[in-house]
Amino acid sequence: MEAGLLDVKADRNGPAEVVVLETRVDKIKGLVSSGIVRVGTFKKNSLFLVRSCFGKVRRIFSAEGKMIDSALPGDPIEFTGYDTKENLPMPGDVLFVVDSEKTARDTASWRSRKEQESERSVNQLEEQEMLALRLFRTLT
Repeated sequence: MEAGLLDVKADRNGPAEVVVLETRVDKIKGLVSSGIVRVGTFKKNSLFLVRSCFGKVRRIFSAEGKMIDSALPGDPIEFTGYDTKENLPMPGDVLFVVDSEKTARDTASWRSRKEQESERSVNQLEEQEMLALRLFRTLT
């Protein structure tokens, strides 16, 4: 309501961004994400990147379940097109449309390595904490 009063508008031009609300497996459609277009025009056949996974938009569905070719800012949508079943987006993640498959693939690979490094660091810290706790218990 406030946006209407203030005449706030999102940019329809440029690369689209979609806020992911949910990702699930549909028996008919396969991997499906629902979301809301934040900026840009989200189009069929666009390459996208979210977290450390990427894909090509194969199908877009409107809130009514009709197949559409594009969606504008503020539109609630569902879409398919993931190239993997790993590292899928979580609610609140932002999907970015990218200009090339190489960009998507390279960035996804880099993000995946960073996530693995971060997990290793957490595991090492947990191991150090456990050792410190054992040492403390033996000293007391």
